Amino acid sequence: MSFKLIMDENIPNSVIIRLRELNFEIISIREDYRGIDDEEIIELSKKYQRPIITMDKDFGYLAYRKGERPYGVILIRIHPQTPEYIFTIINHVLNQLKKQKINIKNKFIVSDGKTLRIRKI
Repeated sequence: MSFKLIMDENIPNSVIIRLRELNFEIISIREDYRGIDDEEIIELSKKYQRPIITMDKDFGYLAYRKGERPYGVILIRIHPQTPEYIFTIINHVLNQLKKQKINIKNKFIVSDGKTLRIRKI
């Protein structure tokens, strides 16, 4: 299983570069769609059938309160938010999802660096 992902603007470029080196296919909002709003990112997620990886809790609000339905969301809630730690956690989460054969479609996944919480959208 190879992941095709959308990285929100709050994911550092250095993290995206390292994930691409591991053969993840990534659309980078920072590189390709800088400044678009979260609803537009959700539309991209649906159009390209890729989950959004973000550190922005607003995606939870949009999915559960406003009824927006992205393909999937992986929310990273960690401190410190250093590029190295962000990379480590994202890579770990993706490996866990692959290992456990968890389908990301219609899922809202939250990682605090220790646990994964998975809910349906």
